[in-house]
Amino acid sequence: MESVVHITFRPIDSRDEGRVRRVAGLLSLDSIYGRFCAGMPSLPEPYIKRMLSMPLSEGVVIGAFLPSGALVGWIDLVETAPGVGDIGVLVADPWQGMGIGKRLVAEGAKVARERSVALLTADVLHSNERAKKILSAWEGASWRYSAGLVNYALPVERAPLPVSTVQFSEE
Repeated sequence: MESVVHITFRPIDSRDEGRVRRVAGLLSLDSIYGRFCAGMPSLPEPYIKRMLSMPLSEGVVIGAFLPSGALVGWIDLVETAPGVGDIGVLVADPWQGMGIGKRLVAEGAKVARERSVALLTADVLHSNERAKKILSAWEGASWRYSAGLVNYALPVERAPLPVSTVQFSEE
């Protein structure tokens, strides 16, 4: 049976700490490794604190929320130079493979455009097929391989448009 779920996107802040920690508890070691390109048993505490209190002058973390208010993933956008931002996406394991990562990337591009960021970069593990599929499909994307990573450069003006619904099969 197919279901459609409406996803709301908004910045994450300190009021979302419990939601962030809930998602952190749903992440497999593979998901954490895929996001941080390093083996660690859980999300690093400094990362959690930083994302909950990132100064707007440095970047933003956009969350994907279900109608119930539950957080299912996020994209962090950190401005690394004038007009350039680096993105990283994380989706809770039970929600992976449903298009949420793709929608987070599109939402991150929308926010980047609003912040006058012209180019997004992302480093992805060579083995992360889902992320590579999303980013390689971006019109105008360029990439190179380096030490087990794929380094992407993504022009914001050619970004995919955000969509707020996710379709999945219930079993």
